[in-house]
Amino acid sequence: MLFAALTVACTLSTIQPQHSLQSEITCSFSDAENSRQKGKDVSMNVTCTPPTQIGQGQIDLELDQKSREAYIDVQAFKYVPKMAAQGRGNVRVAGLAFGADGGCGHSNSKSPEAHFQMAVEYIEKAATLGTDLVVLPENAFGRPGMPSNCYNPGEPVDGPLVTAMRGVAKNNSVNIVLPIHEKRGSLFYNTAVVINREGSIVGTYSKVFPVFGNMSQTLPPSVRGSGEVNSPDSVTPSLAGVSTFDLDFGRIAVLICYDINFPELWHQAEALGADIVVWPSAMATPDPSTFGYARIHQYDIVCIGAPGNIMTRRGIPNSQQNITGFPFMVYGVVDIDQTYVHWDYNKEKVDKLMSENSWVTMTEPGPPFYLLSSTDDHHSVRKALETYNIETNRGYVHRARHGLNVLRTQT
Repeated sequence: MLFAALTVACTLSTIQPQHSLQSEITCSFSDAENSRQKGKDVSMNVTCTPPTQIGQGQIDLELDQKSREAYIDVQAFKYVPKMAAQGRGNVRVAGLAFGADGGCGHSNSKSPEAHFQMAVEYIEKAATLGTDLVVLPENAFGRPGMPSNCYNPGEPVDGPLVTAMRGVAKNNSVNIVLPIHEKRGSLFYNTAVVINREGSIVGTYSKVFPVFGNMSQTLPPSVRGSGEVNSPDSVTPSLAGVSTFDLDFGRIAVLICYDINFPELWHQAEALGADIVVWPSAMATPDPSTFGYARIHQYDIVCIGAPGNIMTRRGIPNSQQNITGFPFMVYGVVDIDQTYVHWDYNKEKVDKLMSENSWVTMTEPGPPFYLLSSTDDHHSVRKALETYNIETNRGYVHRARHGLNVLRTQT
């Protein structure tokens, strides 16, 4: 995901290099008003990373003559194949819904150290349930601006907090998503660290859209106490965009709290083939937007704040189990092998698949989709679709988007 903005009347061209995908893509902006005054083009070049196949096109804007400003937001989406079928569908997920920022105002009156120990006890319990993925809340162990009992000044990804949690993941053989207030050089980020069962860091995601502030917000931020981008939090909006992380059960993406308001991030998670989107948040859940995102993009969403919930790809809440003695644990099983297939061009193939495989069940008969599931842990719907040459709905939509974009450039 990439962003660029310019507050001038302009024509926008997005250009794809004709050679290596490792080359730069340049987004060029021309200032029409200055061009008229100076008799020449005045351009600003923005290097867009990572390099992404987005084709070539031009958008001409007709602006209100009374207005001196226009806002342009450029977003390029990278599409990649979905992760290969893993032969397993049911993923056991545990969310530690203590509340964001070390649980201040929700569940916690402990120091960050005592709060960490409580989290370890929850993770150890989750491990005894065969949990595959544990998700902690946003800024799980506090941040600046919190009361002294929850205060955490921030630390690097290789600091003591993440190092300790890596040991917990390894000792309990569980994947963990740990949100922290990250210190990176002189800057701070709202970051989630993804740790695998071996205790290795798979990657990180830093919040693209931290809370900006009230209507008095200035640029650069200078209104103390207004928004996440101001002191004392001083969170830097990430330039890295959305990433996905391949774990032993499938592919996840992470988005954080205020990111819920920016649908392009959720689109990019789908475009990158996420099976599950993890959403640590300070907001109460369930959030109505997750119903739509889950259904439109056809992935499961693990929402962890205070309280927490799991949203299925059908856009309905997952059945969750209450774990005795662990009131803040959100526990459920999600079926990432469950797959949507569009009605178009597929009826005969789907009928054949189901007639020859008694373990395939149709959870939704449509229209416009079939939703296919497996009743046998030893058989995968996704693998069967590959065998029967049946295109998933995700694949159909991606192919249609690309094909129609190519077609419109030829007319």
